[in-house]
Amino acid sequence: FNHNNMDVFGKCEGETYPSSPSPNGTCAKELNDASLHFPCCNGACGFIELNLQIATINTDFHQLFQALIQLHKFGYRTVALNQHVEKRFTGTLEPVVLTKEIVDWAYFHGMTLLRRATIILKNQQDSYMLSGSAYTGLKKFDIIAALPETEKLLAQCVEKLEMDIICLNLDSRLPYRWKVSHIGQAIDRGLYIELGYSSFVKSAGGARSLTISNAQSIIRISKGKQLISSFMGLDPRNIRAQPDVTALIRLFGFSVKQSREATHDRLRLVLLHARMRSMTAKGALAVAKLGSKDDIWGRPFKSVFLPLKNENGDSDGEGEEEE
Repeated sequence: FNHNNMDVFGKCEGETYPSSPSPNGTCAKELNDASLHFPCCNGACGFIELNLQIATINTDFHQLFQALIQLHKFGYRTVALNQHVEKRFTGTLEPVVLTKEIVDWAYFHGMTLLRRATIILKNQQDSYMLSGSAYTGLKKFDIIAALPETEKLLAQCVEKLEMDIICLNLDSRLPYRWKVSHIGQAIDRGLYIELGYSSFVKSAGGARSLTISNAQSIIRISKGKQLISSFMGLDPRNIRAQPDVTALIRLFGFSVKQSREATHDRLRLVLLHARMRSMTAKGALAVAKLGSKDDIWGRPFKSVFLPLKNENGDSDGEGEEEE
C-alpha cells in the first residue's frame, strides 16, 4: 500500500477507501472524493456519525484515535470530522492533516472519514463565507454546516446561504427564538437542524435541564421535522451506541418514529443533500459525459438506492461533455 501522493485522508488522488482492503492492498478507483459509497437502505453497512469535533490547531490525535475506535466498536462506519471556522479566511480552507496511524487504521477497518466544516456566524461579514466567491474556499469539505448566533443570521441561513446543516448549542441559552417560518424554509431547501447529545451526557443538574429545555422548544416548534442528532464532541467516554442515542433523545420529546429518523434515516439524507449541493448547480443542473455507462452521480450514489453491480463493466466511456 503506497502512502505517497495522498491527500489528508490517506486517499490517492481520485481514489477512496473500499469497504474492505483489496487483495493487493491498493485503493479502489471506482469511487470519488466524498466517499459517499457508504449509505445503504438496509442499514447493513453500519451507522453514521456526522459530528466528531476536532481542533483546527493543536489537534489531539490520540483522543481522536480513541474516539474512532470507540465508534467502530459501536458499529459506526461513516464518521464526519468536524472543524469549527470562527474567522474569515482567504483562498481555500484546508482540512486537518491526519496522522499515518489513523489513516491506516481507518482504511483497514473499512471506516469512511468525511470532511466537515462548521462556520460560526457572529456578524454579517461572516455570512459571506457561505455565499459568492468565498464559498469556493470550502470545496475540499464534504459537509458544510453553520452556527448562527443572531436571528438575522438564522434567517439568512434558511433563505439563501449554501450549507447542509444548521447547528444549535443546547448547553447554553438560545440567543433567539425559532419561528415556524424558519422551519418551513429549512424544509423547502432541504436543510437539517442538528441537536447534539454530548452536552446532555457529560453535564449534570442545571446544565442537563437546560439542554432538555432547549431541545424541547425546538421540537415543539418544528414538530420533529428536519431534526437530526449527533455526538457533537470528541471525548470517547461520552460516545453512545446508535440504539442508545435513539432511546436517549426521546427525553428531548421525540416520538419513537421521530427518534429513529433523527439518528438514522435523515443522516443519510444529509449525505445525499451534500452530494447534490457539491455536484450540481442549484440542484438543477449537472454535467455528464456522452456515452457514459453511469449516471451523473456515479457509482457511489447508485449504491444508496440500488446496490447492484454494473453488468456492462466499469468503463466510464469516452466522449464530449453535455449539460
